[in-house]
Amino acid sequence: TQKFLARYSETVTEYQLRRISQLLVDAAEKRVVPKKWELFRQAGLSPQRITDGTATVLKSFDYF
Repeated sequence: TQKFLARYSETVTEYQLRRISQLLVDAAEKRVVPKKWELFRQAGLSPQRITDGTATVLKSFDYF
């Protein structure tokens, strides 16, 4: 069980980026640019709990 969880579990940063990336792909297909608060709300994330790794990626998209 430990080997399985170590191999297949994702970090908090990976989880946050997966949620956000799915929303950004959907928004790009619809040709809309979601506002920061909309992005966090739709992803079910809180700006206060965003990890440093996620913040770095979001800065490259001008979302943080």
